[in-house]
Amino acid sequence: MISWLRFLENTADNNDFWNMIHPTVEQTSRKLFEDGHYANASEDAFIEINSRVKKLYTIINPESDRIPDGVEAMNTVFSANKPMIRLAGQYYGYWKKYTERIYADVCRGYFCIKKSEGT
Repeated sequence: MISWLRFLENTADNNDFWNMIHPTVEQTSRKLFEDGHYANASEDAFIEINSRVKKLYTIINPESDRIPDGVEAMNTVFSANKPMIRLAGQYYGYWKKYTERIYADVCRGYFCIKKSEGT
């Protein structure tokens, strides 16, 4: 992830990248990223994504006594068989389905690593 962020920093259209990021994620991560704190920027972005997914879960399931977190939240909300949330954007048909799975897998991967680290 860090090498990917460094690649983005060096691209000519870096500002276009931020136009594709949700405003709250940008607000949490952009300054850190631009200051070269890539690990902190990516961690804060994932924390914000997790927070947003949990909020969306409570909106979709207001009666739920338990709110999933981290890997469980990503598995529940972005289920391959019955997703609760669909990503907005310009992906259609085949690509939309797999793009959503890729985003969910990246988030799940991050939270699996954090869980195995005990943080």
